[in-house]
Parts: sequence; structure tokens; C-alpha cells
Amino acid sequence: MRVRTVDALAGTACMVAAARAREDERPDHLFADPLAATLAGAPGFAYLDRLANVPTPYVAIRTRFFDDFLLAAVRSGDVRQVVLVAAGMDARAFRLPWPPGLALYELDQPEVLVLKDAILTDSGARATCQRHALAVDLTQSWAEALCAAAYRPHEPSVWLVEGLLYYLEEAVVHALLDRIATLTVPGSWLAPTSSAGMPCGPRCSSRGWRCVPTMAPSGALARTIPKISAPATVGRRG
Repeated sequence: MRVRTVDALAGTACMVAAARAREDERPDHLFADPLAATLAGAPGFAYLDRLANVPTPYVAIRTRFFDDFLLAAVRSGDVRQVVLVAAGMDARAFRLPWPPGLALYELDQPEVLVLKDAILTDSGARATCQRHALAVDLTQSWAEALCAAAYRPHEPSVWLVEGLLYYLEEAVVHALLDRIATLTVPGSWLAPTSSAGMPCGPRCSSRGWRCVPTMAPSGALARTIPKISAPATVGRRG
């Protein structure tokens, strides 16, 4: 049995996986994530239980919202590239029914992806897409590594920046959005989560993204959950 060593960075990713695993256990779950518990491990559940104020229903709704968004984006046109920025212990490469030929790129710190890939190897998980896990520092230069992994910046893509921007300094957020803008073309999509103190709409629209109204998934209406605002600002390059 592999002994898991988790640093602070990977610990946060494992905690989010634990929240998804708790949702997966519910008979009325908003999504199925059979790998979440394995990816979270005991450290992820312990971390989640220590943080009594973590809005687990929000994590569940956010996850389902982005599941629906990503699948709709790749089914509505010729988008065959998905980029998950700060992917953490996200298992969408393994649990979502992607169309044939889709390439999915996971960007995150080396410490996170080394741990994640070891867990996935031990579990025997098989991706439902062409998965590329790229160990990069998102505060430094990373576009070269993405393009070297066969990402095609001249073709449409969909980008998910989930649960990251509010941890970054303002200058780093602008640099990240600028870099994404240079790697996308009309027909591409961008979905960043934001907070009341850091709204993403103005930052995205100033870079050529047309904001699209969003709402929580319809499946959430069948549950008694705290009232929340839309989990993201979704933008499309026109």
C-alpha cells in the first residue's frame, strides 16, 4: 500500500476532492465521481472535517455547473480542446463522457500532479479522453509547455479556472488572463470562478470575452440547499 505524503498545496486539492466524494455518496447526488474518495484519501477528509465552514453544497453545485458547461461547450461546435487551470484532484478526464478525439490538459504544480498520477496509477483509472497532465508554475511561463503537448492555439478551446483566482494577487490574475487570451481564438470559451471582492466579468470582457448569463444546474432545484449566486462568469470569444 502506498503511503501518502501531502503538502499544503496538495492538501487543498485533496480537501476539494473529499467534498466531491461526500456529494457522490448521496443518493440524490448532482454528479457521480467514483474516483473522488480515492483522490482525497484520509488527509483530504481530515482536512475537510477540520474546516467546518467549508460550503460543501457550493462545491457540489459548482462541480455540476462546470460539468454541464464543459460538455455543452464541446458538443455545440468544433471545440476539441479543454484546459483545466489548477486542476488539482479533478477527475473530469476520467468520469465525463467526452466526444472522440478530445484532448484535455491539466495544469498544476508538480507536487500536486505527481501525487495525483501515483494515485490514478494505483487505482487503474482510464481516461475517457486524451489526457495531458502538465506540471507548471502558473505564476511563471507555462504556455510553451502547453503548446509542446500538442495544444493548438489556432483552434477553439474551452478553459476552466475553478477555485483559483481569489488566491492570487491582482497582478498575477491579470497576467494569467492575458496569457489565456493569447492562446485562444474566436469560438473559445472561458469559465473562471470569482468572488464578490474579485468579479471576473470586467477582467474577461476587456480581453475580448463576451459574458454569458449563468445559472445553477437544474438538478440542484430538487435539493434543499443554501441560496448561492451563480458560480462563475462564463465568457465566449466572438
